[in-house]
Amino acid sequence: MTALKGTDMRQALRQHLAGTSARIIDDLVISQQSDKADIAVIQHGHLHGFEIKTDTDSVGWLRKEISCYSAIFDSCTLVTTPKHQASAASVVPSWWGIYVCDPDISVIRAAQPHANVRAEALVQLLRKDEAVHWLKQLGIQRGLIGRIKVAAWERILETQTLEIIRSHVIRCLLSRSHRRTSRMLPGTRRLYP
Repeated sequence: MTALKGTDMRQALRQHLAGTSARIIDDLVISQQSDKADIAVIQHGHLHGFEIKTDTDSVGWLRKEISCYSAIFDSCTLVTTPKHQASAASVVPSWWGIYVCDPDISVIRAAQPHANVRAEALVQLLRKDEAVHWLKQLGIQRGLIGRIKVAAWERILETQTLEIIRSHVIRCLLSRSHRRTSRMLPGTRRLYP
């Protein structure tokens, strides 16, 4: 059998998620180092990250990705091939889901929510304009106009709880996707933040 490509696995995952009320975002940048979640799913106020590992990908990168995903997403799932199933299962935490693509998706283990989301990681999903706009709405933007976005993130962290940050980040992500989708050609399915 020919090795599955990332695009094949992504399409299989999208088909698996079809029919739900989930908003799907491809290649969501999740860190200042430009790390990306292959697919992020927003559903019922919950962020779920999917990491895709093809036959040609290295499972060695998983440890770094696990740390990055775990700080942001309420739940996470690794989507891999039979080739990496055993080695990946020994690396990902027990609360991570594991899907195997061959070529359809099989759920080996469902993802479970966890309590390790960090506000300082989550707030970094906000763009500078989004962070400053939010601070203006709250009336606490003084001294931040024209400064770097890190200053806006810090002010948010000083004044808002994790739950409020999560809720606002989700609203911003949904708004970005909606704006982008409205300008896309008919039949285009990819959503970019």
